[in-house]
Amino acid sequence: SAMPVGSAAAAATGARRGRHMRIGCTGMVLSPERKAEMRALQHKRAALKEMLVRYDADKSGKLAQSELATLLTDLDLFSPKGTPPSDDEISFIMKVADQQQ
Repeated sequence: SAMPVGSAAAAATGARRGRHMRIGCTGMVLSPERKAEMRALQHKRAALKEMLVRYDADKSGKLAQSELATLLTDLDLFSPKGTPPSDDEISFIMKVADQQQ
């Protein structure tokens, strides 16, 4: 089977540099560095998902405004402990999140 030209060039370049490269399931050639970056991203996403599940009190799969307020209150490192975010801050975050869906 054929390899995309960019992938072939990347494999050749990596081979010349003495690095081992593997072809991923998408047919892309992945350097060890890129694979490490992807693993780190997967771990970050898993940690974020775990955190969101913890704050999803009603188990809806989404954070309601009150749940988001609790999360932000607990994670805020800049305000005095226990200081909730303002309604404007919560509304802004909810608006941005809705636009990205």
